[in-house]
Amino acid sequence: MAPGTVTRHDNRGRYELEIDGEVVAFAEFSADGDRITIPYIETARQHRGKGYSSMLMDGVIDDLRASGIQVRATCSVARAHVAANAAELLVR
Repeated sequence: MAPGTVTRHDNRGRYELEIDGEVVAFAEFSADGDRITIPYIETARQHRGKGYSSMLMDGVIDDLRASGIQVRATCSVARAHVAANAAELLVR
């Protein structure tokens, strides 16, 4: 799997996974104080099946931990990834 960079863009309400200068996956979010809601993640069609959604969510988790933010993941894929890898970050 190619190394990538996950960046949080507050002005766009998105986390983006960039590989070789291309955004290959993103997670939309809305912030509310010390919580964010992730309703949707998407991997570009030509990049599906390469594990990029997991790379994206790993980067999101790293950012949330560093920022002390919890997540309400209404996207089933995002929620499953956070539950499996950082359940303490989920809003109950």
